[in-house]
Amino acid sequence: MQIDGFKIGDKPNISIDFDKVLHSYEYGFTNCEIYGTVISGSIEAVNELSKKYNIIIFTCRKPIRKVKKWLKANNIYFDKVTDKKMVSSHYIDDRAVRFIDWKTTMEEIENYENVQ
Repeated sequence: MQIDGFKIGDKPNISIDFDKVLHSYEYGFTNCEIYGTVISGSIEAVNELSKKYNIIIFTCRKPIRKVKKWLKANNIYFDKVTDKKMVSSHYIDDRAVRFIDWKTTMEEIENYENVQ
């Protein structure tokens, strides 16, 4: 089966956010360039995950070719880079709130907002 031109079948997909998960984002989103550094442990973690999963990197950045270039320059493995939410067994994201039920989710969001 193919979804958005990406073959799925032999391994499940895992989606990993780019900014603040693989890329430090210390200079924010400036001039559509990528100025930050690799977050410690990223290369090893992605390499380990790639043994069991198709690696999908997701980002809001445009153009995506710059993200691909940065990943390649920093030796971070990927199967696909996208700005869409792809079907995956797991999503790794620095801004995620794990849904259990609405009461717990609302409390977690409120606690997060109080820390900011």
